[in-house]
Amino acid sequence: MKSILKLFLTLVLLVTIFNCDNDDNTAPNTNVCNFQGLTFDDNSNNVNIAIPESNLTTEFFLASSNGPEVEIFGTAPSGEFVVFVTIAVTNGATETLSSTSIGHLLVNGTNHFGTVTCQRSGTVVGDEFRFDVVTTGGIELEYCVVIDTERMRYVDIDGDGYGGTTIATTYVAGGISAFNTDCNDNDVTINPGATEVLNDSIDSNCNGNDNN
Repeated sequence: MKSILKLFLTLVLLVTIFNCDNDDNTAPNTNVCNFQGLTFDDNSNNVNIAIPESNLTTEFFLASSNGPEVEIFGTAPSGEFVVFVTIAVTNGATETLSSTSIGHLLVNGTNHFGTVTCQRSGTVVGDEFRFDVVTTGGIELEYCVVIDTERMRYVDIDGDGYGGTTIATTYVAGGISAFNTDCNDNDVTINPGATEVLNDSIDSNCNGNDNN
């Protein structure tokens, strides 16, 4: 059985492309993935499991500087570390993976290019994502995973790196932050990383008092 990672690393080209069973609209498993995780088609149209879902972590970012984003990463049984990132996170959305794209497919740090199609999407932990990836080398991959973590981002009005309590649903002016600990998001000099000025009646470092 061929390994997708060996196929990548040896740069085998011109492999005949077939539809993965997981994403074939005429297949009986259009509603349930028979193969959870990262799979690929070999040249005999056999679906092979490269990384089982249990070895993958899927993170959904509702808002980032790139908009909604999904990151999937994990280690193959043969030891290669694979990272897949895409902003094609709604049904039918596509993204071209290139040297300048936001999305990328990395195997042990080596970038691989191709086209991503999102075939099922979600927004909360437990929701399923399906991605079809056809590389420029002619390999068709299928990610069928569930969201493990929903990474919140918070509106950072003053742009000091710390957000308030408002969850960002889109990228906003000033920016967004993974932290929601800014006690005054309208003043760049007030945040948990600021130096406290004692007894000035201002809680500069957001620790709840003005004397330490």
